Amino acid sequence: LHFEEDLNITHMYSAEGEEIELFRTIYPTGNVEDWLLDVEKVMKESVKDNIERSLKTYPETARTEWVLIWPGQVVIAGCQTFWTMEVSEALQTGDLGSRLFPKLSSQDDLRVCAVNAEFLYGYEYLGNTGRLVITPLTDRCYLTLTGALHLKFGGAPAGPAGTGKTETTKDLGKALAIQTVVFNCSDQLDFLAMGKFLKGLASSGAWACFDEFNRIDIEVLSVVAQQITTIQKAQEQRALFRPVAMMVPDYAMIAEISLYSFGFSNAKVLAKKITTTFKLSSEQLSSQDHYDFGMRAVKTVISAAGNLKRENPVMDEVLTLMQQCSGHKVI
Repeated sequence: LHFEEDLNITHMYSAEGEEIELFRTIYPTGNVEDWLLDVEKVMKESVKDNIERSLKTYPETARTEWVLIWPGQVVIAGCQTFWTMEVSEALQTGDLGSRLFPKLSSQDDLRVCAVNAEFLYGYEYLGNTGRLVITPLTDRCYLTLTGALHLKFGGAPAGPAGTGKTETTKDLGKALAIQTVVFNCSDQLDFLAMGKFLKGLASSGAWACFDEFNRIDIEVLSVVAQQITTIQKAQEQRALFRPVAMMVPDYAMIAEISLYSFGFSNAKVLAKKITTTFKLSSEQLSSQDHYDFGMRAVKTVISAAGNLKRENPVMDEVLTLMQQCSGHKVI
């Protein structure tokens, strides 16, 4: 938050340094918990106001200029809104549009729809953070989780390490503009700590992603089931969470789109080369646990290569990627 000399709060900042002017200014008077609640309310009003104003200017402004004027979260929400509207208009032939999108009439709040599930946009300011590449696996996971949430259940993605279970859950929270807290579970977690965690979630409306949930002791899990049952008014823990099977994602597709987002013009060929390199490394090099040739390693190399590309735009793209691979001790 930005405080003026008289302590008037006028702007908010993301961790990346993005600045948004508040819809109305706030004076932090009274109890801390009271004016912080006011800050939260104004934060959501400010995001909503920015989205509404951006949607009005979208048809009148060149897209290349429009994306630079508004905050990143507003740009993503605006683009998805207009994409949905344009698809709906294209499907109007034969009354197909009204049957597929019956609730696309003008409304005060944004709504996120997935099949028969519908959610209000949360308007939580999450900053200008990166987003996941949407693959068929990600899409299926989104549909399953939103369907479970529509029925007031939770979700339980399961699968091998590096398949995107945690990141997909976090990205779905970003898509709905809802704060998502990731908590790494261990055998040291007791039911008292979990109870405090659940009370905080119930009072704030945030999501929680309990990573490595299977590490919790079975005695603690039985108490946790009762705690969740009390919140959800259900009978057994298994009924509260919709299982989601997460398999190995399409590395080549993720690498290609990530490279394009960093400005690589020859991304398709480079993506195939880097994924093949890591595939061969995982098959022919040491299989010890501290050697990682999975999706995390691919993303690390691509992110480092993207940063180098921004610093040296004219540098040969193959050389840029090879330099980061060698830094990862692959070549």
